[in-house]
Amino acid sequence: MKKISAVLFMASVLLFSSSVFAAAADNLPLAPDFTLEDVQGNKVNLAGYRGNQPAVLFFWTTWCPFCRDALKALNARYDELTKAGWKVIPIDIGESALKVNSFLKYNQLNFNVLLDTGLATARSYGVVGVPTYVIINKDGVIAFRDNFLPEDFNG
Repeated sequence: MKKISAVLFMASVLLFSSSVFAAAADNLPLAPDFTLEDVQGNKVNLAGYRGNQPAVLFFWTTWCPFCRDALKALNARYDELTKAGWKVIPIDIGESALKVNSFLKYNQLNFNVLLDTGLATARSYGVVGVPTYVIINKDGVIAFRDNFLPEDFNG
């Protein structure tokens, strides 16, 4: 089952890595735009990255043990992914900036985390559990969504 998932994921990566595939031409779903505040109170808009770089959205919470492990793994790969041109966007669901900042400091994570306190963004992406990864190509098309990011994902 993991091999099938990995093959499907790699096919998705190949599909969205090429800008030849436009959303309108292939009827692929455009990623819903959003504006969220980060833990410092700055507003961040997804549309600012469209046409420039692909993004990995990571929906999570501080109370989720699987999210904690995934955050540590993502933090370890953060420099590699950003150097490869990816925008890594962790989005905490339903928690306060105070709680998230405390968690980030305690766990020595260097992410700029966005806060989805009202859960509207999570709903718009169909998040039903955490952790959830959403990979968006540089044209703003959702190319992958699941509760894992395969270890062989190389951006």
